[in-house]
Amino acid sequence: MKPSVLYLDHKEKFITLLDQFLSSTHIPNYVVAGFAKRLCRMLLLAPLDAQEPVLGLIRNLLTRHPNVACLIHRDVPETLTADPYDEDEVSLSKCDALSSSLWEVKSLQKHWHPNVAKRANFVEKKLQQVESFVRFRCQDELFSNMMAKPFGSKEASVEVRYSRAQNGYTNNDGFLLALLYLFANGYLRSNDLPAKFLLDDHDLIFISRIRKRFSGWLRR
Repeated sequence: MKPSVLYLDHKEKFITLLDQFLSSTHIPNYVVAGFAKRLCRMLLLAPLDAQEPVLGLIRNLLTRHPNVACLIHRDVPETLTADPYDEDEVSLSKCDALSSSLWEVKSLQKHWHPNVAKRANFVEKKLQQVESFVRFRCQDELFSNMMAKPFGSKEASVEVRYSRAQNGYTNNDGFLLALLYLFANGYLRSNDLPAKFLLDDHDLIFISRIRKRFSGWLRR
């Protein structure tokens, strides 16, 4: 298996079939370890929409075959300088996957997408007793879901601030700075504002401070 297979249009079918082929509990441990390590290496180069289902598949392999749980948090001697797994070896019995570990999954805990990072946290927990659902989602869905989530308490109130601005009131300093720039450079006049637009004391103090600080930059 090569990472390029995860970029094909039929990758969902490929992952589903692979999950079915590896569903037997009578598969030798070296075969399970070989597929797990190969999938982990592919994850490092996989597209976003393939990483979640592949992580789910790896987790299911460990659930079905608890004897290969040694791949998680393996203790190694300090003199170990490289991963003993040979990714160029075609034979699963000779690739030495059982002597390695799933360090690739650990690295994905720092992934920029929160869903992938959360999925990769399974190596920090005990092996689950029930297999997880291998879920497929397109990149458009992943990006839209991520952008729809609030980022922190301050960012979560953006909708509230926008609603207040639409109703003619705001204490958003960034908005006021832009408004001040438009006034100072003659792009906006006071009578251009709607009658319901009001500024509170906080806003007026902010405008006064900005005028003093950037008096040489703003055009009168």
